[in-house]
Amino acid sequence: MTTITKKPSLEMRLRVLIAIDYAPGDSIRQRIKHVASQPFTDAETNISYQFTWRTVSTWLYRYKKDGITTLDNKTRRDKNSYRKIQPNELGEAINEVLPTLGRCKNGNIPKCTVN
Repeated sequence: MTTITKKPSLEMRLRVLIAIDYAPGDSIRQRIKHVASQPFTDAETNISYQFTWRTVSTWLYRYKKDGITTLDNKTRRDKNSYRKIQPNELGEAINEVLPTLGRCKNGNIPKCTVN
């Protein structure tokens, strides 16, 4: 069973970067936009991709700056951890801050902090 990923393979990204060298245009920007206008098909998965000129430009910048290692698909460092605050943690934070809030002239807590 093959898993289909949204991200193109390293080989696909390199094919796109190589296509920039052979694309018509007087400037690098014109060549990148030409490459972005054409579809690329992955030979292994038979999936067709078309990338925005901004994506292609980013890949080229990263490749020129740091080499091939920056083009490889990497997993997120926080993949199996929560990226959002948990409700109980939020409640604890609110309960800590609520007593320190300034009170209005009449002694009440401002409406924006009351449930």
